[in-house]
Amino acid sequence: MVKKYSTDKALAAVFAVCSFLLIPAISGAQYSSDYSRFSISLQGGVTLGYPEDVNRVFGSNYNLFTQPSNNFGADIQYAISPLWTTGFGYRFNSVEGLEDGGFNTRIHSVVFKNILNFNRIFRRNRASEWLNPYLILGLEHDFFQYRLDDTRISGNESALLGGLGLSARLHHRFELFSQYEVKLSNNKLDNMNQGFPFDQVGMVTAGIRIKLGSRDSKPLRLAPPVKFLTDAEYEHFLMQSEQFFAANEEIEAQRRKLEALEASFAENDQSFEQRLNEQQAFALYLEERINGLDQRVTQLENRPSEDAIALERGLRNQVPAGHYVQVFASRSEQSAFRVKEQFHDLIREAVENPDESVFVIRRGNYHEVLIGTFYRFEDAAVVHRIAVNRFDDAFVITFPRPLHLKDAYEGTEIVWDTQSISSLSR
Repeated sequence: MVKKYSTDKALAAVFAVCSFLLIPAISGAQYSSDYSRFSISLQGGVTLGYPEDVNRVFGSNYNLFTQPSNNFGADIQYAISPLWTTGFGYRFNSVEGLEDGGFNTRIHSVVFKNILNFNRIFRRNRASEWLNPYLILGLEHDFFQYRLDDTRISGNESALLGGLGLSARLHHRFELFSQYEVKLSNNKLDNMNQGFPFDQVGMVTAGIRIKLGSRDSKPLRLAPPVKFLTDAEYEHFLMQSEQFFAANEEIEAQRRKLEALEASFAENDQSFEQRLNEQQAFALYLEERINGLDQRVTQLENRPSEDAIALERGLRNQVPAGHYVQVFASRSEQSAFRVKEQFHDLIREAVENPDESVFVIRRGNYHEVLIGTFYRFEDAAVVHRIAVNRFDDAFVITFPRPLHLKDAYEGTEIVWDTQSISSLSR
């Protein structure tokens, strides 16, 4: 006769052991926002079959022979401490008979699992930052349906879950994992309630885990260990800190005294001869500077002025005070002059001297095409209506510019005449 074991007692024993192991981890659960706690896992894999009458500790065991099948699932995990992570999710699984036309049992499971991170064991090694072996302990509540021809049997029951896994952190947000899990489930998955008091389901899965939280945060399992100080240790730390600060202040005071003595010695060591040599050297330096300035003045006198060069290229650096229509601005001087030539013909009927009225000024790195001068805003508005047909962003501008734009138009001189003064003062 096969001895029956109580599943409830097994559950109670497993969770008693888990609680004993994990209570120390809970005490270290307070960490800063530099570490993320939440993550989402997506996984899929193979449910191992039971092809022959051999019981496997790490495999699948049923009362009937089965073949491998697929499983998949997802869960959300929360890191309670660097050592302990808990998760809640869903898994789909199936058990399929080996022969053609064999039974098929579909299992929808609600999964609750605890993960013990073993990278803490070798945390002094850099491999612990990206490699993490872990242990899985938990429960699954199975909602299953057995099918064979016209037979349908449904049920639900809790199952024990255990396993081992290995994860590799490839990116600040993503890591890959592979794991082997064994589930001690309902003994009726194959509709044969005999032998052991459970059907054993072995699963090999792999997947991706996505860390939630800020980009710069790290998984909580990478947090350094925390040591809690006793009152005596804390008092000793404060005393040593006070001694350190006192010694540092004394060293700083001695340093200031030494600097004062060095400054005094340096001042007393200076002699009249040294000062005279310094003055002579400075006089020679000034003479060289004067000669250099004379040469530069001579070069500047023989070099054409920038204003003359600008006028030769067709650029203006003087504009009479008044209103203008700005039609174009570009870093390219060639583009500005092409637009200038286009507007000679466009405004020929609107102004008396279009060749003189359309010109280019330079403002910083930009070359701006202006039409003017107009001493009445109404005259500028007439040309503006023509200009917007060609460039819809043309606008009327007035010189002199507001004070806050003075620096932007540095190098452009405003010329005042009697007509401009009278028109802009109205």
